Formats: sequence, C-alpha cells, structure tokens
Amino acid sequence: MIVSHEPARIDLTAIPAIIPNQIGLHDARATDGRTFPKLDPATGREICQVARSGTADVKLAVESAVKAQPAWRP
Repeated sequence: MIVSHEPARIDLTAIPAIIPNQIGLHDARATDGRTFPKLDPATGREICQVARSGTADVKLAVESAVKAQPAWRP
C-alpha cells in the first residue's frame, strides 16, 4: 500500500460557485439570499458558497415534503 502525505487535490472547476437548497426536486437559493462559505479544511481556502437556510426555507421544504408524501406511501 502506498500512503501519500500530500493533501488531496480538489478540482474547483467541478464545484458550482453557489450550492443551493434542494426543495421539491428543484434547486432553491435561500429565501433571503444569504450564503456562507464552504472552506477547504486542508488549506482554509474558500471552495464555494452554500445557501444559508432560514425558517422560511425550512417551511417551504416541509410543505413540499407533505405534498409529495402520498406518493411515498406503499
């Protein structure tokens, strides 16, 4: 087994600039537009921004799940 002590390399071009929420099978930015940075733990460098969900976003997600729930029942 070969063990490398080099940090893993991340292809930043494969990562979108903003990672949205997933609500009802759709991408959705945070309702208020807020984001927070996702940092590479090895370097501390910012990788991308992530949607910062709030109460309104959770409410939308729950409403979407309630609507979809009948299709999940056996």
